[in-house]
Amino acid sequence: IESQTMKHYTKDSLDEKGRTFLSDRGLSISTALSMGVASENGEIAFPYTFNGQIVRVKYRNMDDKKRMRFDSLSPEVKDTFKMPFWNQRKGSKIDYLIITEGEFDSIALAQLGASNAVSLPNGAGSVVSTFRNHYDYLQCFDVIYIAFDMDEAGEKAAEEAKKLLPAKKFRRINFPAKDANEWIAQNPHLDIEDLEDLMRNASKVCIDEIVAFHDLPETFFKGRDI
Repeated sequence: IESQTMKHYTKDSLDEKGRTFLSDRGLSISTALSMGVASENGEIAFPYTFNGQIVRVKYRNMDDKKRMRFDSLSPEVKDTFKMPFWNQRKGSKIDYLIITEGEFDSIALAQLGASNAVSLPNGAGSVVSTFRNHYDYLQCFDVIYIAFDMDEAGEKAAEEAKKLLPAKKFRRINFPAKDANEWIAQNPHLDIEDLEDLMRNASKVCIDEIVAFHDLPETFFKGRDI
């Protein structure tokens, strides 16, 4: 069901205050616009889509980050509505997915060249519900990079994500900053190679009972007399 309060955004959907706000965070205006971000009346708006339709909008006050709200749901969908990831796209052909805690972090990674960066709708506390509600979507990817904040809440959420994903898919990106947005804000010359380096060095799930073929001793491959 398409959101009833979402206006049709255009290329000029970011007003001057919104553009300044994003620029001050080191975020690309063109990337934000391509991801549907808008601003008006002192709020940044993030449209959430599902199957190509806008289903809900999140509004974040630019002067007070604690003032955040979603537009209301219609009575006929309220009981069955499942909040998607932000920037969740239908039919993605990319073999990996990067999941961040917040929309600004997804914009930051997208502007570096990440082809498939999404965000939890309600920060670290929404990892379990979102992963469970969109289990089929997560199964579309060979590798899933968890790019949560480098703080206690982010680490706890990453551990929850680990329990909900197959071990072979799980990767934990470790930022040299609090989060992705802060990382690019502090280092404006970062590019896709810097992100790919973090992805290559992302933490994996280690299971002692499972050993890679290249780590097996040579005697394992020798023939045996039967």
